[in-house]
Amino acid sequence: MRPVTAYPPLQHGLLSVYFLQTPEAETFPQEVVLYLTALKSGQVEVKEQRTPTIHRLCIRNRSKRLVFVLPGTIVFGGLQDRIVATAALLEPGEQTVDISAFCVEPARWHPERARTFAFYSLQHEFLHYASHRIRIRALHTADQLGVWDAINHERGLACALFNAELMSSSLRDVHDIPELSEQISQSLQEFRGALTKFPTATGIALALGSQLVEINLFGNRQLLEICYPVILGGYLRDTLIYPAEQPREAPPLEQVQQLALTQPSTLTHQAEPARHNRLIIGRVNDQFDALILEYHGQPVYKQIINHANF
Repeated sequence: MRPVTAYPPLQHGLLSVYFLQTPEAETFPQEVVLYLTALKSGQVEVKEQRTPTIHRLCIRNRSKRLVFVLPGTIVFGGLQDRIVATAALLEPGEQTVDISAFCVEPARWHPERARTFAFYSLQHEFLHYASHRIRIRALHTADQLGVWDAINHERGLACALFNAELMSSSLRDVHDIPELSEQISQSLQEFRGALTKFPTATGIALALGSQLVEINLFGNRQLLEICYPVILGGYLRDTLIYPAEQPREAPPLEQVQQLALTQPSTLTHQAEPARHNRLIIGRVNDQFDALILEYHGQPVYKQIINHANF
């Protein structure tokens, strides 16, 4: 098992961000692009299945690059907006029909414009990333009612905090509040340059107050670079929307390093979301769940997430 080195965290209010380093990294035969970026440029198509169903979507990679699907991202359009509940690495020209998804727009089941999905935000990819509470219910407990409950709770908090009038049933309304996205963008600027200070880092860990909430380890540096602002922007939103305790001392480095090395003790789900992909989801312990994506038999992404509410 490869050792993990954690560096002292950068802090922003309640949020602590640790950069993580592993001694080895995988190399890919092609450049890798985040599927949100490819969706924006038209190099990836996300659409309903031939016989539409809430919990399955088709993704087609039209580019000549590998496309990484970051779990917990949201696509807007189709018959209803969805959160993507899997990780995948799509090869050039590949189409997959086994992408798991959950509804984040409960009051609509008809084409908004077409049965394809679009990159909604013209500025910020982090607006396509769901909160910790919603991602837990979609990825790790596969609980559609729980997803809707978390969305309703988030909508209520956002309305009260920003005096916002939400016009539809979609989570998009929360992500589209101008004051919220502006505050996230401003906070994100403080962290953008931080990645360059850790040139060998291939992962990040995040803590809220004294609680370690998530670890993301990537197979190489490029995957970290394309996912870092999306994940971080999502957690900055969490700190703005959800009521927070007073900041306390961040978790020690030893705790972060030890958790990063753990493997799921109980498997709850296995799938092959794309060619040469193997996805494993399982329980680490009473507090944490894990998601591991393998490509050609090698781990390229590992997420360990606290399944408590924050």
